[in-house]
Amino acid sequence: MHRSGEGALYSFDSQTGGSGKLREAPPRSIAFHPQTGEMWFLEGREVHHLRAGGGETLIPPPPETYYTNIGFAPDGTLYAMIWTRVYDAVTPAPHGIYRLQEDGAWVRMA
Repeated sequence: MHRSGEGALYSFDSQTGGSGKLREAPPRSIAFHPQTGEMWFLEGREVHHLRAGGGETLIPPPPETYYTNIGFAPDGTLYAMIWTRVYDAVTPAPHGIYRLQEDGAWVRMA
């Protein structure tokens, strides 16, 4: 089980009762894979995937974009709300919903 709060992200092991701090700052978004229970979260400009048994995978957004939220469909497909980077204060930032492909590429859905 993982918990975000008090300015950090913590991990708790329900079998051993152990806990530990995973990150100093809380992530912007957390999603748990519906079949594996593995945690995925947004930190900085990347999606972080903490694999069961250890290890971490980083998934960058498409070029010139950044993430705002992630979530899983019941079938385990990861989706993200992704905004296009804008370089001035008056232009609205285009956004879309993207699906993560098995090859690690994002495909715009809407």
